[in-house]
Amino acid sequence: MSQTSSVSSLLVEDLDHGSLFRILVRYRDAQRNWNATLFRAFCCSTAGLDETQPWVRLPLSPPSAHRMTVTVDPPKRTQGFSGQIDLQCRERSAQAAVPWQHCGSLSAPNLSASVGGLESGMAYHVRALAVFAPGVAALPSDPVAHRTASDAWESLEVYRISELCGDVCEPDFLYNHDGGTALADIGFITHEAAHGEDFNVTFNGSVIARYCVSRRLEAFADYVSCDSAAPGLGPEFYRCSCTDFIDRCIARGDLSVCNASQPFDFEPPCYCSNASLSLSAMRIGRMPTYMPWFAWPPDFSNGTCGVPSKEVSFFTGYWYSMPADAECKPPSSMGGLERPCSWSREASLHMVHGGHLRDMGFDASDEPCSGAHDIPGCAQQVHHNTQLLLQAFAEHSSRCCGC
Repeated sequence: MSQTSSVSSLLVEDLDHGSLFRILVRYRDAQRNWNATLFRAFCCSTAGLDETQPWVRLPLSPPSAHRMTVTVDPPKRTQGFSGQIDLQCRERSAQAAVPWQHCGSLSAPNLSASVGGLESGMAYHVRALAVFAPGVAALPSDPVAHRTASDAWESLEVYRISELCGDVCEPDFLYNHDGGTALADIGFITHEAAHGEDFNVTFNGSVIARYCVSRRLEAFADYVSCDSAAPGLGPEFYRCSCTDFIDRCIARGDLSVCNASQPFDFEPPCYCSNASLSLSAMRIGRMPTYMPWFAWPPDFSNGTCGVPSKEVSFFTGYWYSMPADAECKPPSSMGGLERPCSWSREASLHMVHGGHLRDMGFDASDEPCSGAHDIPGCAQQVHHNTQLLLQAFAEHSSRCCGC
């Protein structure tokens, strides 16, 4: 789990009780450059529960605009416990002096309740208090943040593999990078793992990151291709440009803006309007992705993709481009953003190593996703690998994106 802050202190929430944690802190300057000499690690622990304390679980299902579901584990102590648990709520941004308000009750064995009458697009802290017999002093639970849906912004789960990992992986470079939905990102990984020994080796040390991103509810911009600015530079130095020929092939997109009549080294150059590029620098870009891809190495010499048509290909989801200059500085709540800021990383980021997926049975065989020979088999392979990824993330409980 990762959190990012532009202030000198940070409250880390959603930690389990009675546990020991190792926290790594790294600093980045105003130009987004990491300072490797300021990489510090320390340990901390959370307190265990008092026997009279209930425990509010993390929200696992997306909320509605004016209602949220709260689930509570009962206290360990059963003697004198009436079976009733009172819920108390207040706005997450409220000062400590603002009193808690009663917002619902639970009765065993049904320890889940729906709390209504809430404002949309707001974050609330919820805590629980078990009701015991008179004379038993019970302690409230730790507060847990819950959020209501908004008509101004939405949350996206965005996956990205850090291909350029060294001894220490820094999967914190979502800006000026391309991420995607789970199936679309695994489609990329499956194709790359099947077509290169170098990638197959580095995949074991790579990290697949699952980000939770908030974005304004407005039309997506055109997707732009983001790659390293120069050989040897790290992933923090990526830059984005007009969607390239390969990505247009993956999207089964428009090739009329690409010029195959002039000599080129590997793929024909493509051109985007200034208006399109300007909008892509202000908003998240999106393109559909289809599989299978082209055979490797591809031959684009005649200006064609060599892929099946969209009608017979299988749709894997979307890739996203995340413009650096439009990212909101953390911490943020999308309800209070000022333009041109249009998207933000939420505090929840989870990672799984490629080597772990290989141990689980990740299928990196070069068939059937090599070329267009076995489309149903390719779909089966990508779905298999995606299920492994989701299973790996499910090994550790976490709140749902946008909750």
